[in-house]
Amino acid sequence: MRWRSIIQSTLAVLLLGAGRAVAQDVGGTVLDSRTGRTLEGAQVTVTGSNRTARTDGRGQFLITGLSGEVTLRVTLIGYRPQTVTTSAGRTDLRILIAEQAVNLGEIVVTGTPEAAEKRTLGNVTATIHAAEQQIFAPAPDVSNLINSRAPGVVVIPGTGQVGSGPQVRIRGVNSFSLNGNPLIYIDGARVNNDVAQGISVQGFGSGISSRLNDIDPDNIESIEVIKGPAAATLYGTEATNGVIQIITKKGKAGPKPVVAVSVRQGSNWFANPEGRIVQPMNRVDVQTGGPCGATSTCEVRSWNPVRQEDSLFQAGVTDRPLFTNGHLMGYGVSVSGGNESIRYHVGTSLDADNGIEPTNNMRRLSTNANVAIAGGAAYDINVSFGFVKNKTNQAFEAGAGGIWFSTIFGDPALVPSPRRGFNGAPPEFQWGSRQALLSINRYTTSVTINHRPTSWLSQRLTVGLDQTDQAAEQLNRFLPPEWVQFNPGAGALGLKFKGRRTVNYSTFDYNASARASLTADIKSTTSFGAQYYRRRTDDLQAQKDQFVAPGLETVLSAAANPFAFEDFVENSTLGVYGQQQFGWRDKFYLTAAVRVDNNSAFGDNFDLIAYPKVSGSYIAREGAEGFLNTLKLRAAYGQAGQQPVAFAALRSWQAVTGGDGAGAPIPQFVGNPDLRPERAAEIEVGADAGLFSDRLGFAMTAFTKTTRDAILLQNLAPSLGFAGTQFINVGAVRNRGLEAEIYGRPVERENFALDARFSLSYIKNKVTDLGTRADGTKILSLGNGQATVGDPVNARYNRRAVKADYDPVTGRAINVLCDDRVGGPGVPCATAPLVFNGQFDPTTEGSFSLTATLWNRFRIYGLADFKAGNVHVDNNRRALCQVFLRCVENFNPQDYDPKLVAEIQSAGTVTSFAVSKADFIKLRELSLSYQLPRRIARWFRASDGNVALSARNIHTWTGYSGLDPELYFVTQQFVRLEQDQTPPLTSVNLSVNLTF
Repeated sequence: MRWRSIIQSTLAVLLLGAGRAVAQDVGGTVLDSRTGRTLEGAQVTVTGSNRTARTDGRGQFLITGLSGEVTLRVTLIGYRPQTVTTSAGRTDLRILIAEQAVNLGEIVVTGTPEAAEKRTLGNVTATIHAAEQQIFAPAPDVSNLINSRAPGVVVIPGTGQVGSGPQVRIRGVNSFSLNGNPLIYIDGARVNNDVAQGISVQGFGSGISSRLNDIDPDNIESIEVIKGPAAATLYGTEATNGVIQIITKKGKAGPKPVVAVSVRQGSNWFANPEGRIVQPMNRVDVQTGGPCGATSTCEVRSWNPVRQEDSLFQAGVTDRPLFTNGHLMGYGVSVSGGNESIRYHVGTSLDADNGIEPTNNMRRLSTNANVAIAGGAAYDINVSFGFVKNKTNQAFEAGAGGIWFSTIFGDPALVPSPRRGFNGAPPEFQWGSRQALLSINRYTTSVTINHRPTSWLSQRLTVGLDQTDQAAEQLNRFLPPEWVQFNPGAGALGLKFKGRRTVNYSTFDYNASARASLTADIKSTTSFGAQYYRRRTDDLQAQKDQFVAPGLETVLSAAANPFAFEDFVENSTLGVYGQQQFGWRDKFYLTAAVRVDNNSAFGDNFDLIAYPKVSGSYIAREGAEGFLNTLKLRAAYGQAGQQPVAFAALRSWQAVTGGDGAGAPIPQFVGNPDLRPERAAEIEVGADAGLFSDRLGFAMTAFTKTTRDAILLQNLAPSLGFAGTQFINVGAVRNRGLEAEIYGRPVERENFALDARFSLSYIKNKVTDLGTRADGTKILSLGNGQATVGDPVNARYNRRAVKADYDPVTGRAINVLCDDRVGGPGVPCATAPLVFNGQFDPTTEGSFSLTATLWNRFRIYGLADFKAGNVHVDNNRRALCQVFLRCVENFNPQDYDPKLVAEIQSAGTVTSFAVSKADFIKLRELSLSYQLPRRIARWFRASDGNVALSARNIHTWTGYSGLDPELYFVTQQFVRLEQDQTPPLTSVNLSVNLTF
């Protein structure tokens, strides 16, 4: 009896074990094979059965009740299907799937009434997958994230200071006088995109800060770029320059919240300063090293400021060298999760970056929160909130002085003096005597409600607010006695300036779409929308000079020259649009739309303006085998505008104190009641193709854009009674270009894969019309050196020497003639015309990147970009040679071309020698990243992790004569002029990202 019980128990255990062997689990994680990023929503199916699962917010899946060997098929829109064979019981699978080269199902939300698949669009839309990029090559700001990742989009940094920001150009320049930057949206709300903000630390009214770089790139999921009127018609007035939409990270459903932590540490520096700074020269007394006197024995010497200051620091004479490495660091944490009804993502980061000068550093706290509420099939609500607190100390440069001015224009004859060879004052004075500060508190919020009352009708409402509170301060300190010699008189007593600017953007955007099936093959979508945008800027400024005692730093503690200013500017746009789209068999789409706008800056004699649009998309091939797998043909025509400057149309007056002491009005701006917006019309045609089993993608777009009623700021004759300037509509500007891109994964092996991307764009710009005179004749030029029909709108004009001889007795150029612009022998330079010397924006730009993936864990990434076909003004060279007379040509003219010597000796009359070709190739980014095995991640109690070592601005190949071909005054719309600015800094960062 006992044996029977034992046998029965044994059989029961064996059967139970067999049952468990029959019913086991299979699970794991699905990841992007290029970036290693986990993928949500991938469908995992057991082939030959109906067993299936979808990955959650962590990219994980689990299928129960399997046995033996099973084959899994993984599918996700935009990715090539992947098949994996494994054994039941494995729950630690890592399945990597690769993107399709051309993803026609990718969703786009920019430039469309509602979210739309790319297959339906007749225009090109560039998408930058920011979250993926930040994993293995993290960018410090949004401008670096955009740069070189979309053909036709040019980012112009201006200066290498920490906390600075760029201008952005999409498909060239369109206007004579208006802003060329695109519109910026965050989650559907229009936001502040001002450039050249803060104290004019570059001088000539140019700040260096850009509101685009307020946004933390680690909070961004993706960026969509539409490039011109053909795509931006629905944005109407203001959209000529394109639109950039930033989409922030959203929560993902999962069994528990996902916590991500990141740490960044790094350093930046000015690479090869001795090789890049031209050493100033002068004649010095051999005995004293000082200025050369009439009876002195003198020789020509050059001055190496970098080596000098390094030596003084090492000897303990000074507190620091001229340039030092700046420490970079950042910390971030985010929490995301939720379920099918509500999802959330909250992220915050702290960045603390230092520049190469003690007066340049940035501290930024960023917080972003998103909540998505799903009400089933009827509605969903998305709420986005962002807060940025930024404090940036800025260094003075360019026309504002600082160490760059005093170093580049130094004098070897001043080395024995307290100036130590620096022009004006030594570095410790430049850093200690004054400081510029910019503080930002910025709130951006939007609410989007999608309502679907029926299966055929949907409507969307987006309400947004972006408020930027900006405080700019400049403190010139009360100088200690030893520094008074460098700024004597009242300037030694200091000053305090404080300015407050509040910029509010309000967005109201409503649209409704109705869908219908006209036949079995033809679908119809009819959309209607209305948009209201409002910007209000409030300015308040105060300044006083001459502090009454040392150590005081407030406006009220100064005694002289009080100044106060208050103003506000408000601008509003109201537009409505309608759009009709027909789709045939999911292969051909035809879209037509029109938008009607009114704007508060239009003149009194101008009312509404209409912008039409029509586009077509044809899917000629999809899902095919062999060489050509996907082919989409597209074409689009559209119009958009750019509003005049606020109040440019209004005649205004200003208050002054009259002769009797009472207030009196005097003319301020003449205004222009006939002022109209600029209107740009664009045609673009192109194709997208997937090749070699969708491993490679190819895209090409050709476009022509013509801007009419281009706005020009013209000078007025004082006899009109309104001295100054007036905005007028005059002429037309045309841009033509070609954009091409090839990308994908040409090599894919078990333990090695290579991803590549190459982009190229060519843009040609010219003035086509400048209007007519009263007698009906065409105006061919607005004046000597101004806009000219047939030339680029951003042309550079100079007098240019074409003939000269050298007189060895006097050491001067003689018999000098300049270009007469008609191909003649030349004319005297004093009366010579200005001649075309090139254009400032590049005609050709592009980039090339490679990502090598080894053993599915190591990723080596590199990006190089290039620009060509433009010129840059090296004003350092012009000033050093023509103003300070301290370049080598001043002392050894016999060794150089007499024409060059003639220009340098012309005292500023002839300056073409300072205009240099600005072609360059820059090794922009390099990175090595490693996806941590889970056993290592568990050391930190994490479920996953990544370590990345990245470098930026590694090397530049260029024939440009100055410090860097990307330097210029940020406030300048068209001119590219370098004058003692901080060059782009080389940087290295080590970042660690852990997921819990």
